[in-house]
Amino acid sequence: MSMNIDRVGVELWSGAESMGYELTSDALSITIADLGAHLASVVLRLDDNEEQQLTVGYPAGATTKSGRHGASVGRYANRIASARFELDGIEYALDPNEGANQLHGGPDGFDAHAWSADAESKGDTGRVVLRHTSKDGDQGFPGKVKAMAVFELVDNRIEITYTATSSAPTPVNMTNHVYWNLGDTGALDGHSLEIAANEYVVVDDQLIPVAGPPQPVESTRFDCRRARQLTNVIEGGGYDHCYVLDASADGPVAVLSHQSGRRVEVTTDQIGLQVYTGQHLNAHARAIALETQALPNTPNRPDFGDSTLRPGETYRANTQFVVS
Repeated sequence: MSMNIDRVGVELWSGAESMGYELTSDALSITIADLGAHLASVVLRLDDNEEQQLTVGYPAGATTKSGRHGASVGRYANRIASARFELDGIEYALDPNEGANQLHGGPDGFDAHAWSADAESKGDTGRVVLRHTSKDGDQGFPGKVKAMAVFELVDNRIEITYTATSSAPTPVNMTNHVYWNLGDTGALDGHSLEIAANEYVVVDDQLIPVAGPPQPVESTRFDCRRARQLTNVIEGGGYDHCYVLDASADGPVAVLSHQSGRRVEVTTDQIGLQVYTGQHLNAHARAIALETQALPNTPNRPDFGDSTLRPGETYRANTQFVVS
């Protein structure tokens, strides 16, 4: 097996030019952009020098980062209701960017900033290490946070590890917002999705979790314990919901498959998997995001766990995509 790393220029959307690194193994070629620590593309290397693009980037002519195609998002991925939370008896008002709520860390979250980046290869392993510092009060969050994203490629496995430390107690929940499409066209026809999850988080019309615990997927359109065709999912209204992953699952927590035989297996140490079937995307650029993370609105929902990072602790989130 071989590994090659090249320094490349990347234009994520119109006017958003970034430097980055292209890592190429015998199986895959991936591009990591400094701006927003984007996983800008994943390309499957086929026989006879043929290639298959497996991810969907920003559409041609896009002028903003709307959609966050492949971006690293934080401080808090997903939604915080009413853009507020209380921590240790202090109430914090955040910068809203989805109506009254905050989504993916606010209007200028981690995905809006250039990260410092370095790359290295060792044997068959290629690695890009990116760093970003978020000041105290950034988007309304307390504490100075030092975040790091490590993208590693070994043969057909992409591993993403996020870590962070903070000078004060603050919620942290980071994920990557890569969009997958394993087919030859923009539609999700021919795709199926399997998820090791018995429960999902029910949300209201603002996609904020409703009161009460996660609900069983059994006998609902959210049951993906056996592979479910995505055409049926989209016809039923699509997904923008978080699954509570089965911690005892033996093997990947999710498998995205295509009728061509191409597939992506997902493993993670996170509790949740936000599945978004790209309802806002143009039909010719339809794709699916599989975002490993804490549960949405956890800072306001102690019943969902504790997403607080405190001084002296290190936040860590690891996800692996095995592509074939």
